[in-house]
Amino acid sequence: MEQGEFVASIEFYIAAGVAIVCFLLSWYLLAIRRAFAMQGALFVSGLCLSYCDVPVFSETMHVRLTLLLFGLVWAFQLRIHMKWAAREQIRKEWACYLADFEIESINPHEFTWANLDYYDEKQREMEALGFVKVGDYELLHFARAFPELRFFGREFMSAEHDIGASVSQHKFSKPKTIFERLIDNRYVAFCSEFSDNTFLETNNAEGVQPLGNMEGYTFQQFPPSTPLADLLEAHKTAVANICEQDGVEVLIHATERDMLDAAVRQHLILRRDRQKKGGFTPEELAVIFPGFRDQHTKQYINEYRQQAKKIVEQGTPAVTEGQNGETQDT
Repeated sequence: MEQGEFVASIEFYIAAGVAIVCFLLSWYLLAIRRAFAMQGALFVSGLCLSYCDVPVFSETMHVRLTLLLFGLVWAFQLRIHMKWAAREQIRKEWACYLADFEIESINPHEFTWANLDYYDEKQREMEALGFVKVGDYELLHFARAFPELRFFGREFMSAEHDIGASVSQHKFSKPKTIFERLIDNRYVAFCSEFSDNTFLETNNAEGVQPLGNMEGYTFQQFPPSTPLADLLEAHKTAVANICEQDGVEVLIHATERDMLDAAVRQHLILRRDRQKKGGFTPEELAVIFPGFRDQHTKQYINEYRQQAKKIVEQGTPAVTEGQNGETQDT
């Protein structure tokens, strides 16, 4: 064997070996839900395989067959990933919705990925509007279902105890993709409860917060750049209109316990709404994926809605309200 042939033979085996390893790695990454890494491994595998000369085929035919083969494998893997991702999302959502409401006072410095300067800045603005800080809290039932999206809310109450307010930042604690790194949603919400146990929330999460109005819960949403003073004024105006039109009164939450009991009632409303709809609706998903109209996102949304449809058809556990606002599954 001549030296040139020997070198070519070594290159062939190296390229083929790397192609096989990367191909197998792509399936492993698929199994552990690493979609972007999976696609990268598959791409490297296809690149290495296209480098290998196969005497049976011409160079052009070899490249075409390689691209066709790996295109089919990639589409198949992506379809599996979308199905698994949709099932996982639905599973997490229902683990959150059907769980009992749990909240805990926390030390914000434990949330190292959070921007505490943002919380402090909003606290100063809230205090200037006459609000008093109640504390920093984490929703434990949410944290268990979505550990990668743990967040805390800084809660406030107005001097009249008729309007609660919350400041929060939602971002991935350990982002795994570029998309996850870009997510940094910051919310400020004012909320009031009425004597018929319905709620009004006014927030600055327009185009970000996907939930629409529910039975017993009304949203007013404004752009993120809306000044807090304007947000509060819009909330007070809407509260006055609701009291006049519906003949209801605003409930007074004089203590921390009152606030937490109201949060339990909010959780019940959300749970019943999700049970009725079987997860996010197409309209809500359009907010979650703004501008994403590529085939992969459409495929994911389709898989998600199919899983949601199955949940509605199979029926979900009924929910009743126990004593002191406690939730019970039956």
